[in-house]
Amino acid sequence: QRTRTRTIGGIRDRLTQGFYPGSRAPYGYYRILTDLASRTPMDVSVPKVGIVRAKGCGYKLGWSADGEMRYVREIFTRAAAGASLRSIALDFVKRKIPSPAALRGDLGATWSGSSIWKILSNPIYKGDLVWGRGADGSNPATVQNYFGFVPDPPIAPDLWNVVQTIIRRNA
Repeated sequence: QRTRTRTIGGIRDRLTQGFYPGSRAPYGYYRILTDLASRTPMDVSVPKVGIVRAKGCGYKLGWSADGEMRYVREIFTRAAAGASLRSIALDFVKRKIPSPAALRGDLGATWSGSSIWKILSNPIYKGDLVWGRGADGSNPATVQNYFGFVPDPPIAPDLWNVVQTIIRRNA
C-alpha cells in the first residue's frame, strides 16, 4: 500500500509540473524526453511506445499539424458536421490512413467506430489530461484527476463541446 501511495504521489507531482505519465502518446502526439530541472528537451530519440529511463527526466507531449494530428482534426470536424463514427472509420480504412493500433505495431489493425469514439472522447485533444480514466473512457475517480497541461491544444474548446453533445445525444 505504501509503494502504491508513493507511486501515485510521484505521478501526480509530474502531472502538476506538466509532464505526461504514460508510456504511449495519444494518437497524433509524440513524446519529448525533457530535463525536469531545466524543462528543456533532451537530444534523445524516443520510441513511440515504451519508456526511455533517464534520471531527472520526464515526458512532455508535442504534436505536428502535418502528422497524425491532421486526422484527429478531421475526425472532430466531420463528427461535428454530423458524420457517423462508422462512416469516418470506413473512409479512413479506404484511404489507408494508419489506425492508432497499427501505429503501435498491431499489424492488420484498422479503424473502427470505437477507435474514432476513443479519440473523440479523450479530453487531451482539448488540452486536458484526465489521469486515471478507465479503458472505456470513464473516470470513476474524482475531479481532482483533471490536469490541464497542453499549452496549445489541437482542438478548440467550442468544437470539443459540440462533438461531446453529439456523442451523448447519439449514445
